[in-house]
Amino acid sequence: MRKHSLKKVTNLSIFLMVLLGMPAAIAEGAAEWSGATPFESWDQGQNAIPMGSRQEWKCFLVKIGGDFEGDKEQVYVKADDDVWELGGSSNQDDVSAEAYCVPYSAEVDFYSIQLGNGLDSEDMGSRSGRFCALIWVQGKFQSANDFVKVYHTDEGGGDVWKLEGQSSQNGYARAMCFEIPYDELETASWNLGDDRTDLGSAANRICALNRMQGKFNGKGEYIMLSISEGNWYLDGGAKDADMGVQTVASCMTF
Repeated sequence: MRKHSLKKVTNLSIFLMVLLGMPAAIAEGAAEWSGATPFESWDQGQNAIPMGSRQEWKCFLVKIGGDFEGDKEQVYVKADDDVWELGGSSNQDDVSAEAYCVPYSAEVDFYSIQLGNGLDSEDMGSRSGRFCALIWVQGKFQSANDFVKVYHTDEGGGDVWKLEGQSSQNGYARAMCFEIPYDELETASWNLGDDRTDLGSAANRICALNRMQGKFNGKGEYIMLSISEGNWYLDGGAKDADMGVQTVASCMTF
């Protein structure tokens, strides 16, 4: 059994975290808080942005956008030197990403797949007491058939997390999983043409962006999670109706 713990903080820190979208169940035992928003943004041309210790924080993607033409286009949340970084690269235009960080101490498992050779899938282990999130996307997303997703399934008699994707060119996707005692795990979807999807209160819920699908051809194409007026919302956009842009969020409730 892995050890995981929450670090005690002041009542003022707890208040700030809840105010800025951190669930109270996490905020009450979180790592020291700087007073900044738990969201961080990166835009093409910027250096990678450090976001905190891999052990004490858990960070994952909540927005992806721009022109993804091939393996030179990528956005990521990574922790190669035990510090989470949000970054990316592109030979095209307007590639951007946002991350959301949760101050929670637990060991992390990483899983990856290669895109470009048909459908690729990776079993990431049991769903029970574990949360998994998409943290790296690289490659060509130029049709409704190009996708990566993190999901849970009971097919085959188990209840497991999986990472899956396909693209017509070489690419890469990565996810991370960690143990955390949530009460309920839910998923919600958004498809091009939908209004933004209300996912419920951010006071007792954490959500991750767990599917990227469709033709991402520029600044007008994006998928995102956000917190507005105390609730999580799932949304996206595209210039044309036939681009097949869609996404799914996974949310754990405490």
